[in-house]
Amino acid sequence: IAGRLGSYIAKSLLEGKKVTVICAESIKLTGPIHRRKLSYKDFLNKRCLVNPRRGPYHWKQPSKYFMRVVKRMLPYKIKRGATALSNLTVYDGFPEEFINEKIMVYPSALLEYKADPVRKSSTLGGLLSCFGWKHAEVTDKLKSKILSKLDERNAKIEQRNNKIEEFVNSNEFKKLFTKELE
Repeated sequence: IAGRLGSYIAKSLLEGKKVTVICAESIKLTGPIHRRKLSYKDFLNKRCLVNPRRGPYHWKQPSKYFMRVVKRMLPYKIKRGATALSNLTVYDGFPEEFINEKIMVYPSALLEYKADPVRKSSTLGGLLSCFGWKHAEVTDKLKSKILSKLDERNAKIEQRNNKIEEFVNSNEFKKLFTKELE
């Protein structure tokens, strides 16, 4: 859920940690998509009457939109909040440089654990693709390629671990190990 995830990330940023969010388009929003569309249309109508270029800025990319969600949870106008916000990076999709990195999930921010399963939900990418985000298909293709590479890597690691375990349990290893101890 976007708000819960944003609050956990904001707290970690204020503690001085560097946080990277991947797959921003798959962040969940509670409520059906038509209600989200109505609230986003209302948000699009907000502007500065004197000079509309002053803001508020209406981001179409899920990464920028989620960055704005987290920014509003930080004291970004003071130095502490600005440095915390500079430690946040958000990506649409799954970049290749994060294949070998450790991935952390906040279970208390997952929709399955915190919301009623009967209620409808939508994704950030689904909402913003209705309002002009054009890269949903490309992001999904790239994400599926990266995830297949990740599955292949995990399968190789599992095979290697199985071979090591077989060798450790074999009689040859026991003979070698007992000879070295004598």
